[in-house]
Amino acid sequence: MFSLKAKNIYEVARPLLNLSRYFGINAFTIEVKNERVTARVSWIDLTLILSANFNIIFSSICFLHVFSDLTKLDDMFYSKIYEKTFKCSYVFAFITSFVISWWTFSKRNSLIDLFNKLIEADAELENMKVPVNLKKVKKCILMFIFLGGFVISIAFVIYLPKIIAEDIHWIHHFGMISAQATTFQIFLTFLQFQFIVHSIKARYVCLNRFLTDNFLKSSNNVYVGKAADLHKVTCIHESLVECSDLVNKFYGVPAMLLMAQEFCYTITCIFVNIQFMYQNDSTFTFVSIPSLFWSANSTFILFIMTYWGHVARQEAMKTASLIHKIANRDKLNVLSPKILILSQQLLHRIPLFSCGLFDFDLNLTFKMIGTAAIYVVILIQFDHAQIDMDDIEAKNVTLI
Repeated sequence: MFSLKAKNIYEVARPLLNLSRYFGINAFTIEVKNERVTARVSWIDLTLILSANFNIIFSSICFLHVFSDLTKLDDMFYSKIYEKTFKCSYVFAFITSFVISWWTFSKRNSLIDLFNKLIEADAELENMKVPVNLKKVKKCILMFIFLGGFVISIAFVIYLPKIIAEDIHWIHHFGMISAQATTFQIFLTFLQFQFIVHSIKARYVCLNRFLTDNFLKSSNNVYVGKAADLHKVTCIHESLVECSDLVNKFYGVPAMLLMAQEFCYTITCIFVNIQFMYQNDSTFTFVSIPSLFWSANSTFILFIMTYWGHVARQEAMKTASLIHKIANRDKLNVLSPKILILSQQLLHRIPLFSCGLFDFDLNLTFKMIGTAAIYVVILIQFDHAQIDMDDIEAKNVTLI
């Protein structure tokens, strides 16, 4: 499973998919028969998804219970707004994990169709002598899996001494440990989405390289006998567009929840750091520095998810630009019928990664930056209003 050898796109993704399966995502068995990917559900898969859901429920209950028992952290929550924001963001993470596990299970046929489409596109690219470097992609996947596990382990080690120092029942310690599985589950969903989007983008890069080498670098601008090659480009483009539709169907809702959760994390962490900016005690070190780490992590995830969606779409638009350049260089008009069909196809059928409510592109990034600034200002205003109200109540109690 961890070998760098890969015959097709599924062999590249298999380490990621198998690991996700044990964490309750993609809780179904994937098999390859005659170069076709199929899926079946066994009792082991049902056990895995039920175990993952039990872990989510158990972790969320332990988290809220432990949270209320950490008496030494009362000073950290000098603000009710901060405390509620902090709790809600983590509860939303548990809800996200629960929905993702069942959504991926119910939409498993879309993932199977997606891999079959990509395998067909790779076979066409292989015939056109522009293969995708699968070994390099698999190496990156393995690196990110180990890197994600390492980062989550480091974050757990940082908080573990503080949790152990409290007088809490052992089962709650176990619950806090199992909560790390939920965090890793969300990270695996992010990796899957990015892998598929990057895979579609990589195949458009191969198409563009083929068009440039076989059409635009020709010195005589005579394309007799090239119609068959252009037809292959048309078929591959249609397959990749269908792949983007399947990505939206399978990953649309999980990606939307993932982005919403990371957006909440980012706002919460920014709010924490602003509030603790003027603190000079140990609480600042324990809360603000990890908050800086998680805000950077969440911001990175949000940017990468929108960036690769934007880049994949731009690569498809580059294909359209190359087709129009070929049309201008075609002296004998032998490719005009094919170019007209492909041009219309590229005009109306471009890969778009979306959850239905918004598209995953850089425009969304700029919108999130503006929205985050507004929400942070609102939280600060509510926080100051709450502090002023508490001061007034304290003065009234003193007078009485």
